[in-house]
Amino acid sequence: MASEEFFGRMKDSAIFINTCRGGVQDEAALIAALRDGVIAGAGLDVLEEEPPDPDNVLPTMENVVVTPHFASASDESNIRALKFALANLERMRTGRVLLSLVVPEEVAAPHTREDVVSEGADTVRPRL
Repeated sequence: MASEEFFGRMKDSAIFINTCRGGVQDEAALIAALRDGVIAGAGLDVLEEEPPDPDNVLPTMENVVVTPHFASASDESNIRALKFALANLERMRTGRVLLSLVVPEEVAAPHTREDVVSEGADTVRPRL
């Protein structure tokens, strides 16, 4: 996590960039580091809370640029996302396990590995 200690190890000319997850940064520590000149600035595509709380000072600070969580948007990323979605549709149509499958804990909890039968490296079906 980008904490007070993390910012303290940076040069005073450093600019902190976060385009991944707001939870990676301790915003109170970041604000203090920016106000106290510990670091020079920040570029943030994510915040701890989105949309930001109206009282969050980060978007109003002179040495901070905040973008609306779309820094990864590009022609290349859009094409890659479309290809990924199409590949998953084909996997679903043919009964294979989806790529990057996330199963909510409340759904996964009652199931075990014994609940499915493997049909190869990337194909499973429910045990009947």
